[in-house]
Amino acid sequence: MPLSEADLRILGDTPITIESTAFPEVFLRMDGTGVPTNMAGGGTVNCNFQAGDKEKFKLRPQANGTFSIESIAFPNVFLRLVGSGVTSPTDGGGGLVNCQINANGGGHETFWFRRQANGNYSIESAGFPEVFLRMDGSGVNSSTAQGGGQVNFSSKPVEGPSRPSGSTWPTRRSTSPTRSFSSRTCGVGPRVPSTSKSSTTRPRRGRSARSSMTSSA
Repeated sequence: MPLSEADLRILGDTPITIESTAFPEVFLRMDGTGVPTNMAGGGTVNCNFQAGDKEKFKLRPQANGTFSIESIAFPNVFLRLVGSGVTSPTDGGGGLVNCQINANGGGHETFWFRRQANGNYSIESAGFPEVFLRMDGSGVNSSTAQGGGQVNFSSKPVEGPSRPSGSTWPTRRSTSPTRSFSSRTCGVGPRVPSTSKSSTTRPRRGRSARSSMTSSA
C-alpha cells in the first residue's frame, strides 16, 4: 500500500529506496567515498539498476516538514543539492548534486516531498524552491559497481501535490504542466526492497512509468 505523508515522518531507521518514475528498476545511488568536511561536498550521486546498499537511504524529518536523505552505506552522509542557475525547465536538467557529511537539516540538504495523485512523490529542494530532483536512467540496463545515468535537478512545477502536513508552500508556485518533468522526476512509492538482487539485466520496458519509495523493516 502507498506510504502516506504521515508514514514518511515515522519511518525512523527503516531503509527506503528512491526509484525513477520514467526508468523502472532504476534507483538513486549515493557513493560517499572521500566526502570532505568542507562546504563544497563531494562523492558521487547517480543511478543504478535495482537496489543494493548504496541505493538505500533513511529519511530524517525536520521540524518544518522537510526531510534530509541519509545514505545507509555511508552513515551521516546526506544528499546535497545546489540549484544555482536552475531557473527554467531544460531537457538536460542542471544544478549540482553530490553528498555532504554532518549535514542533517542543512540548507542544501533538505527537501520537500510533494505527493502526486497516483501516490508517488516529487522531491523538491527546500533551499531552491521549484527545483526538483531529476533522474535520467538512459543506458542503465544492469547493476554495476560504479552506477551510471545522470542525477541532477530541473526547474519545473508539478500539478496537484500537497506539502507534508504542518508545512507551507513557498511564495512562488505554479501549476502549469511541463512536458519533460514527469519523465524525469524522481518519485517515491510503495515497494518493499528485496534483500538480494534477483536479476542484473533490465527486463523489456513498456511505455508506462512508475515511481516508488520502498521500505523494509
